[in-house]
Amino acid sequence: MSEIWSSVMYRCWLVTRHGKRLAYMVGEAIDRAEALKFARFHWRDAEVEPNELSRVA
Repeated sequence: MSEIWSSVMYRCWLVTRHGKRLAYMVGEAIDRAEALKFARFHWRDAEVEPNELSRVA
């Protein structure tokens, strides 16, 4: 599924770990790869999901 988000930019990302919500990252629009890099800086096994309402056209 990550291939779908590869070039899509979002301003808000949900960080999860073991299926539980950890935090929201909000700021400049970034793609999934960059959001995952930022999340894994803090939590090695983190995953990220975009907030669809924050999608940048």
